[in-house]
Amino acid sequence: MTDIFCCGLFEFKELPWRAASPDAIVIVKNPQGEKVIATVEVKTRVSPTRIAEAERIMSRWNNKLIMCVVRVDDITSVMDKEHETQIMIQMATLHLNWAVYLVG
Repeated sequence: MTDIFCCGLFEFKELPWRAASPDAIVIVKNPQGEKVIATVEVKTRVSPTRIAEAERIMSRWNNKLIMCVVRVDDITSVMDKEHETQIMIQMATLHLNWAVYLVG
C-alpha cells in the first residue's frame, strides 16, 4: 500500500440515488506492479456466527493472509455475500476495478 485516504459518501454523478461509503481509498500495486486506486472495506467479526464464517474461510486458506485477484465468480470463496454486494456497489459507484477487503 502506498497511500491511504480517509473518505466519506461518494455519489454516482449520473445516478445520484446510487452512493457508497468505503472505509478508505488506497493506492496499491496490482499483481503486474502498476499503481491502482482501490476501495477499502474493513470488517471486524464480533458475533459467533460471523467469527465462525471468518474461521471457515481462514482454514480454507491455511490461516494465511489472502492477497489475490478475485474474479466476480470466485469472490464468495473469500467473503460472504453481504460484503460481496457492498464492495461491488462501492467499486461500481467509484468506477474502480480494485478493492481491498480486510477482516479481523
